[in-house]
Amino acid sequence: MNINNSTLSQVSNSLYWIGQFNNGIAQISKNGYFGLVDSTGSILCEPKFDEIFDFEGEIARVVLNGEMGIINRDGLIVLKPSMKSLRFFENGISVYEDGNSKKGLIDLNGVRVTEAIYDYISDFHEGKASFKKDEAFGFITAEGAEFTVSTEGLGETILLKHGTWYIGNKLEKSTMFQFNESLAISSVKERDSFKYGFINEENQFVVEPKYDWVSPFFKEYAPVKWGDKWGVIDKSGDAIIPAIYDFISSADSFFIVSLNDKWGVIDRNQKSIISIKYGKIEYLGEDLYAALDLEAKLHPKSLHAKSNIDSQKNGAWGAVDSKGTIIVPFEYEKISWNGVVGSVSFLFESLPEPTSIPISTDLYLYMLFDVNGINSEHFYSYQIFNVGFTEVPDIEVNNVNYTFDWQPMKILDSGYVYLNQNGEIAINNVYGYAETFQNDLAVVGELISEGQDNRFKVLISKGMIDRNGEVIIPIVYQELVNHYNSYYLVKTNEKWGVINRENKFIVPQEFDQLKSATGGLITQKLVATNSGKSVYGFVDLLGKELIPPIYDKMYEINSSYLKVTLNNETFIIDKRGSKINR
Repeated sequence: MNINNSTLSQVSNSLYWIGQFNNGIAQISKNGYFGLVDSTGSILCEPKFDEIFDFEGEIARVVLNGEMGIINRDGLIVLKPSMKSLRFFENGISVYEDGNSKKGLIDLNGVRVTEAIYDYISDFHEGKASFKKDEAFGFITAEGAEFTVSTEGLGETILLKHGTWYIGNKLEKSTMFQFNESLAISSVKERDSFKYGFINEENQFVVEPKYDWVSPFFKEYAPVKWGDKWGVIDKSGDAIIPAIYDFISSADSFFIVSLNDKWGVIDRNQKSIISIKYGKIEYLGEDLYAALDLEAKLHPKSLHAKSNIDSQKNGAWGAVDSKGTIIVPFEYEKISWNGVVGSVSFLFESLPEPTSIPISTDLYLYMLFDVNGINSEHFYSYQIFNVGFTEVPDIEVNNVNYTFDWQPMKILDSGYVYLNQNGEIAINNVYGYAETFQNDLAVVGELISEGQDNRFKVLISKGMIDRNGEVIIPIVYQELVNHYNSYYLVKTNEKWGVINRENKFIVPQEFDQLKSATGGLITQKLVATNSGKSVYGFVDLLGKELIPPIYDKMYEINSSYLKVTLNNETFIIDKRGSKINR
């Protein structure tokens, strides 16, 4: 037997939910537990884990009874689940956390490189990570070699979220001890403040700690702050740009600078690349800079340009290259770049009809540009989740192909069509509603009746199509949620259930609401009482009831446990319904 699609399948005479295959291996689930199967249908690991993460090379992290461990591709346990948490592996090393919330390092073989003695370990960068241990902090290598900084005066040091250090009265970002180009920021305490410099991999200062703040090295140079002014130094600590600017940041081979509330770009010889005259400058990439001209007027079609608002009050954005050439004229409210193509936009004066955008939604019109400038005179718009309208832009100008990844685009006065990666119409069918493709399927729908003021329409049915435009799931559902690309939450007649790709129900359509959780679904049913009380339960991915619908509230708190309320008492249960005493 060969099974290659996510489905509900018979394997070894047992019924399992089977997830998406990846390199010949897929997850299987039964009774709320997870295991592994290969493409021939052979069970590699019977469902026994609360959660299995994606494979990282030859290993995958697993969760059992709230603790994490490691298995290999044969389903064998490499590291017995015993960790409170275990991060992604980076070059064979991961940060683990024990039951006392202390961190340590562990390798792919389950060998602890260090014991769990650290309050915090950052992600690794250039083979090193920053740490905090008691009142000391510094950096640690992937081999566990630890370099600490003097603890003098560090009793005021507190670790906040996301690796931010609080030192005295100053917040320092997590760039402390992050190595860039083999050098890392470090500090020493001087009287009541800290001074910053750079250390090498032997924890030796190679740039004297005399600055009030420094930025990481990039392409051999680093911006530094001395007093209230910024300059730039090289790796010997020699100043190549004197500390005369209000702010400096690296921008590829150049530097964005601020002086007297004006912004510009200079090179390493302090030669002006873009005049210091703009209200703000941001580096886009590809030697392009977004600049705000405070004297410029907005595009004449802009709502702000046509209203009583002074259109010159906030200026307008444009784009300039590293030669100072204006690539995009200064007349837009927003400017963005995705690495290949950019867009400029402004708030449109009114909502064209028909449109599926609620009246309260701000509508921005966009045009595309690249390093050669504006590529199309076609204005178009996009909204989050593709709710919007558009004219299909002319994206072949200047022989630039833009990646849309099968994006739905709505033609005015019609409906949505799909564009392929080259921006060509790939599916000619026109839909009243469309979402982006996830793997090989996309949710589409029909808009039948208009809203109260005829300015937007009401969606009444959804289904799914493949990349050939074939209807895979009939367009008959009130709601359809593409879930893990293997099963789908659907709603008709105000009741929810779950179907597979064959449009067969694997969870009966009898619930007032379904909410995804690890290993199954939280269910909600409305009990016929005067108060209209809702009760909550839990089913696995095959619809088998694991926890009866008796609870007043239910939330997933992690991959193993649920928080529930019953008769005004709140407590923790596992996903088989057993109460956890804590």
